[in-house]
Amino acid sequence: MRCILVAGLEGSGTSCVAGVLQNLGIHMGNKVYGPTRSNPKGDRGDWYFHRLVHGGDAQTSTEWARIRMSEGHDLWGAKSPQMHVHYPKAVEGINRMDSSVDIRFVMVHRSAQSIMDSNYAKRLPANPDRKHIESSVRRGVSKLKDVEKFGFPFLPVDYDKLIESPQSSVLNIADFCYSKLVITPNNDQIQDAVEFVDPSLRHWK
Repeated sequence: MRCILVAGLEGSGTSCVAGVLQNLGIHMGNKVYGPTRSNPKGDRGDWYFHRLVHGGDAQTSTEWARIRMSEGHDLWGAKSPQMHVHYPKAVEGINRMDSSVDIRFVMVHRSAQSIMDSNYAKRLPANPDRKHIESSVRRGVSKLKDVEKFGFPFLPVDYDKLIESPQSSVLNIADFCYSKLVITPNNDQIQDAVEFVDPSLRHWK
């Protein structure tokens, strides 16, 4: 069994990458967050992981992993805007359920300024505290670097390059996620993943 964890700051393009994974045939969950005003193609955040990190129903990391692994997919993934902070909980839960699971990270990168602009735009017409957003983003960028030091295989994905060259970026993602597996995405899945990438959904424009 292999699990792909999508990590990146809110506004960095994690929803787009999660959608790419889903179109490539990677099961992102039976219960995920859907479209919003600022995310019309779907958030795809793991509802159970959100409940875990926010303490709902006193859910444990092991319970989260049990629920997700019981969905019956040998290749599955999870995306959360908090994954870059709470990834130890995800790893802990999976390892407690089955330490043989191959855990990999897809790390979504984008410039700090673009992330800040995206988060600022998504909060309009409200009056967001820009200094708070800037502080949160800079802390998040530091946390994201910690994930890369965690010792698991990871693939850095530059969101701007994904937008500019979806074909090559999607193929790189597919190669990483399916590496050494007997299954591979078919041509239709790859094409669907490429077509899913929408350059118009850059919130700062």
